[in-house]
Amino acid sequence: MVQDGEADVPAAPVFASRRERRAAERAAEVRAAEPLGAAPAPAPVLEASTPDVPMPDASTAEAPPARSVPAPRPRTSHPTEARRPRRPRRRLRSIGRAVVSVGVMAVAAAFAVAVSLPANVLGSAAPVAASDLSTDPGVVEAKQGLDVADTVIAAEAPRDRDGYASQSFADAERARYQASGQGFAPGFVPTAGAIRWPFDHSVPITSGFGYSDAYGGFHSGIDFIPGEGAPIGAIADGVVLWIGWDNTGYGYYAKIQFAVDGHQIIAIYGHMIDGSSPMYPGQLVKAGDLVGLTGDTGIAYGAHLHLGIEQDGTLIDPFQWLTEHATDATTVAQP
Repeated sequence: MVQDGEADVPAAPVFASRRERRAAERAAEVRAAEPLGAAPAPAPVLEASTPDVPMPDASTAEAPPARSVPAPRPRTSHPTEARRPRRPRRRLRSIGRAVVSVGVMAVAAAFAVAVSLPANVLGSAAPVAASDLSTDPGVVEAKQGLDVADTVIAAEAPRDRDGYASQSFADAERARYQASGQGFAPGFVPTAGAIRWPFDHSVPITSGFGYSDAYGGFHSGIDFIPGEGAPIGAIADGVVLWIGWDNTGYGYYAKIQFAVDGHQIIAIYGHMIDGSSPMYPGQLVKAGDLVGLTGDTGIAYGAHLHLGIEQDGTLIDPFQWLTEHATDATTVAQP
């Protein structure tokens, strides 16, 4: 009913839920955005109100207007929303790295083979026919022969040339130490009997037994210098008392006990290379058996053998004792 001065005003629609309200608002926005003269939007589809909303009494209230539901708008995809194909970059990188690694290893292997083999190992050698080889020992191939004049052989025969003569290493060391005045270097004749020198060849002796200004005090043995690593032999049959290290200054050394002429003798072999002795305490050894290798362990100023001898518990001169007892005889005289 319209009263005077009032225009007909459409009643506000009643929405059953917020979803219906938002759909109606979007439809209104679409209609407002349409240009003038455009085709009208399709009529909304009327839908009855949901049953969960209480309906007013038909006798006292008018029926609520039908709810308009706008037609769904077609969804247009944005250009940026298109799914782009994923490129397998990580896999390509892994494959590339593997190929590079294999290539580098191949180059390194080729270089190693190239520098470790002779230049002609990969070449094809000329085949040798069986006819090229002589089976007769009396036949000498011409390419292997060498003619030497008799005058050349005669000129090379003398050992003394231009005033120089050959000399052994031991003789040269003995002469050098004698000339330097460092201790003394007496000679000895190596023996191979029941009692023998610790080396089977002449070896220089640099320091003797007793007090010495060159040594700087009392020296309890004699020092042989056969060269580092020279094998040391037992001077007589006996039993091993000690092999190893202690605080005596001998470094790695051995002690072997035996009896001569009713006296208890202990031979001390000092400054050997660590672990070079095959012996063990309690072992029975024979004269000439390997005691160890010449070294410079302990208090030493170069590779040498310190040989000491105790007779009945007293240190004596090893050089004098060996000079008197070393022999080529296979037995030792017992009283």
